[in-house]
Formats: sequence, structure tokens, C-alpha cells
Amino acid sequence: MSKNNNQNITIIGAGIGGCYLAILLAKKGFTIDIYERSIEKEIISSYTEARSYNLTFYDFGIKALKEADVWNDIEPTLVKLIGSVTQISDNPERFVKDKPYHAVQRDTLLKTLITKAKTYPTVTFHFGVPLVAINRQEKTIVIQDSQTKKYTAVPFEVLFGADGVNSQVRASLQLGQQTHHIQEYANWEYKQIHITKDMGIKMQLKNDLMYAWTRKESIILAHPNKDESFSALLIVPKGLNIGFNALTTEQAIKQYFSDNFKPFLPTIDSVVKDLLNNPRSYFVTIYTQPWYYKGLIAVLGDAAHGFNPFYGQGISAAFADCQIIVDLIDKYGPEWNTIFPLYQEARKKHTDALATLSKDSIRQYRRHKKADYASVYNKLDMILYNIFPTLFVPPPYVKIASNPQYTYDYLEKHKQQRNRAKWVGVPIVVRLVTGIIAIQEKLGNSFSKQKTS
Repeated sequence: MSKNNNQNITIIGAGIGGCYLAILLAKKGFTIDIYERSIEKEIISSYTEARSYNLTFYDFGIKALKEADVWNDIEPTLVKLIGSVTQISDNPERFVKDKPYHAVQRDTLLKTLITKAKTYPTVTFHFGVPLVAINRQEKTIVIQDSQTKKYTAVPFEVLFGADGVNSQVRASLQLGQQTHHIQEYANWEYKQIHITKDMGIKMQLKNDLMYAWTRKESIILAHPNKDESFSALLIVPKGLNIGFNALTTEQAIKQYFSDNFKPFLPTIDSVVKDLLNNPRSYFVTIYTQPWYYKGLIAVLGDAAHGFNPFYGQGISAAFADCQIIVDLIDKYGPEWNTIFPLYQEARKKHTDALATLSKDSIRQYRRHKKADYASVYNKLDMILYNIFPTLFVPPPYVKIASNPQYTYDYLEKHKQQRNRAKWVGVPIVVRLVTGIIAIQEKLGNSFSKQKTS
């Protein structure tokens, strides 16, 4: 512990990233005040569950939780998955991918981190106090008590914004600076569907597998929970007369599932209830800079980079932000003018790459046929990598699952490999193989229909 680590750190946002950073900083000897607009009960309430999706952890996420000394607390709440099952179109054939990882409900992880942070006497939570303004010159924040409506100006030494995709801290620190900010909303939206344990039994779901039902214009993803229920998302395109705008009645929903997701028909009454009552949510991708203002303010997690969830690395990326910050503290001490530029330099190119990959990967989940060029090419990459691991690199997601801190490097190496492959005609071979699979698939579907009739 550095003798200079006696500064007070202010964190805006008591979400997963903010709480994780508080724990790491408390271990370094800092005093931390966390301000959160919601009351404690609300931030981990059923409202969050009704619009959220389960979080996934691979090697890096598990290591990060261990470094914060919360692994023993969170492990009993995790669901250990042995892989995933995908059913494309109405083909009853299912494709199993052996990729072990862990899943947890967002509110469960958050509650665990809050509880752990409270064990440090130097960490103080202030719930129900929205941030109103930041005065960078006077180094104060203005907060409002949500009950008394009283405004208070609070001084700060160093301020971290962990307040999400619509971060007030980000907007304040970028004010008056040369700023680049892109906030993209995908042409897709989702609602949560809760699959009870009994429903899962009816659907013959196993509680150690993630399930995906992929269609050309809609997707359902389902993760098992500790109580053997499943948290599922129905993902549909946005539009005036499509998606959820067309699913506004019981009859419309039942017909939609009959046409697209027959496995859910045994539980359709519960599905109808969820889709009529749960709120819509959206997928946001954020590219932004700068991430800091002088040596005073910095953002992390979704406030610095927003991802679609399809790569399963959003929380791990926030953990990586926090770890880089404390690593730089170990190297330079609390010299924030030095740390913040190095922090952005170390993280931004990797989070930008991960944001792009996560945005583009929805195409994987829209796969509605076996004859999919991208999937066939990825399989070839994996075969070559497994046979010649020193000569070939796998698809980026393989390495990213182990360590998302080097996403940009993985992506660049894979691009270089694909560019070299063009010179020897590999894409032509992949298209030929895809065409052969398409013919086999068409003949198989025709045979199946004749057999059924």
C-alpha cells in the first residue's frame, strides 16, 4: 500500500463496474464514496430483472472476481454451463457447442459486490442521491436527496463515472474538449421471457446448457438460473408494423410463436403474459473519447464503451478497465495526470474492437440455415488452428473468451490471416463447401417434409 493512497475517490454509479472499482481501490488504501441515483432496493429489484439478461463469465471474468476476493462469495450463485445448443429455423436438429463457462443473474452479482464493498470501512454508499452537476473548476459535484429534494455541493479530489451508457459524468468531462462520440442504437430490441423450472421441463431443457433458437428475423436466447429456471430474451427487429409493434395481442403472439418458435408452445400462456407486460429494451454501441479530463475525472465500463451482449464480454471489459487503473496506480502511485492518458491508451482500441465485434455478431444469431458462409469459414479456422496452433489463429471469440484485454490484437491477426487466405483461394473453397452443404440441407428438408406428410 502506497503511503500516498490516502486520497478520497468519488464514484458515480453503484453498478457492477463502480462497485468492482471501489473494492479494488479500497484494497489499495483509498477512501471511496459511491453516489447512486436509485435506492439500494431498486438497483437490485425485479424491475432490473424484467429488462436485463444474464451475465456470462469465461476465464478472464473468473480471474477478475478472484482478484477482488469475491469469487468465494459469488461462486455458489453461478450456473456452470458445459456449452450451448442452437436450433436453426424449424429444423429439429440441434447443434451443440462445447464451450464451458459460467452465467449469473445481473442482480445477484451486483448484490454480492455491494455486500463485499460494504465490508471495507473506507467505502461509503450514498443511495437515492442523483448527480445534478459537476463543477470541474471548483472540483465539486451537486447532488440531490431524492427524498428531501435538498441540493448539496460535495467536494471531490478524483471522480470516476461508472454511470452507464447515458453517463452524465462523460458528458461533463467532455464539455469544452475536442470530443468524438458515436452512440448507435441497433435496429433490434428485446423483451425478457421467464421460463420457470416446470416450463423448462416441459420444453426438455437442461440446466447446464445455454439455448438459442435462431431465425432470419428473430432470435430467442435462454440462460439457466440457479433455481433451474431460465432467463430468456426474444430479440426482434424494430419497425412500425413489425417486431413488438405487431405483437400487442394474445392472438398475435400465439400465432407468431406457432410460426417461428414451436418449442415454446407448451408454455405459451406464460410467454404471452411476459411479452405483454415486460418493457422493451435496446442494444447500444458506444465509441467515445476522451475518457478523462485532466487528472480529475475519468469514465469506465458502459460510460466509456457500450457493447451489444452477443460476445458475452461487457462485464469482463468493465473489470479490465478497473484492473488497468489499479495496475497503473501500482506503477506510478496516484499520479492521475499520468494514469488517465495511459489508461485510455491501454483500453480504447481494444474496447472499440470489441464493440464492433459485438455489434456485428448478431448475424451469427440470425443464422437460419446450416449453409452459412461465415460459420463454415469459422469452422475451417478452428480446424486449422487445432491442427497447426503455431501457424494459424482461431476466430477472435476463442481468444477473447480467455482475455478480452487484447481484442484488437486478436482481431488484427485474424484479419491478416484472412487476407493471406485470399491469395491462395481459400474463400472460393469455403463458398464451394457452403454450396454443397446448402444442397444437402435442401434435400434433407425436402425429405423431412415428405416423411412428415
